[in-house]
Amino acid sequence: MKQRHIFLSAFLLGCGLWFGSCNNKNKKEQVIQNSTTSEAYLVTDSALYGKLGEGTGMSCIEIITNQGDTLTLNKINENNGEAGIILGGTEHYNDPLTITTDTQKENILTLVNLRTLTQKWHTVPDSITIELKNQGKLSAQWRGRNYQRWKMCNAHLLMENDNRDKTCDTFEIRELNHDSLILAHQGKILKFFSK
Repeated sequence: MKQRHIFLSAFLLGCGLWFGSCNNKNKKEQVIQNSTTSEAYLVTDSALYGKLGEGTGMSCIEIITNQGDTLTLNKINENNGEAGIILGGTEHYNDPLTITTDTQKENILTLVNLRTLTQKWHTVPDSITIELKNQGKLSAQWRGRNYQRWKMCNAHLLMENDNRDKTCDTFEIRELNHDSLILAHQGKILKFFSK
């Protein structure tokens, strides 16, 4: 009987340690996903970068990657019928793009038109202004942060805070067209208009 209690106690202790380590692991992953630290740079960027090709049509996007490859990607996944998210439009050939795809690189998950994104935006009534410039330059102030650099990572907008430890904030792009930009950051939605 005593041996049974020792075994049960050891088993429960082991389970507690296992669940505790899983809980800590989830917290670390959450920090990377929220990416308000420089750990955001640890996330591997698997997106494609390139220009919109002339083979783009109603059902597909052609991208000429920065490496010189020409890929044709489906706008709608033929296996599950899910449409990819197109942010910023695909009207002009040679527009710079970033695209996340499925693992087979056949179907679009999210496409961001970087030419549409790269402009001056402002909010009303908060009067927050961000100006996304070429070569990753940025002019923005928000919540006491002074942002000077931006980049894309897996179709998310990363803005680098100009402080000693070069932390970075990640924004999900919810909507993008020539007139408006909607960003999500840590549960807050920011709606910008072109300036």
